[in-house]
Amino acid sequence: MFCRAGGNFYARDKVTGKSESLETADRAAAKQLLSARNQAVAQPQLNRSMAKAYLSTKSPELLTRTWPDVMEH
Repeated sequence: MFCRAGGNFYARDKVTGKSESLETADRAAAKQLLSARNQAVAQPQLNRSMAKAYLSTKSPELLTRTWPDVMEH
């Protein structure tokens, strides 16, 4: 993670060397975003489980919907 002259923080992919804006000038928020990105790469199955947990709090029926249900609506 690094900060450019404009004040925004960026993340650099160690594999590709590409930099991408974290779209924040707040160091704490940038660290949190970078941590979430790193975790997403390291533990994809955990992220799926976490997404299901977040969705279930919003609308429990979202977890049981199928593609035909979606296409009907």
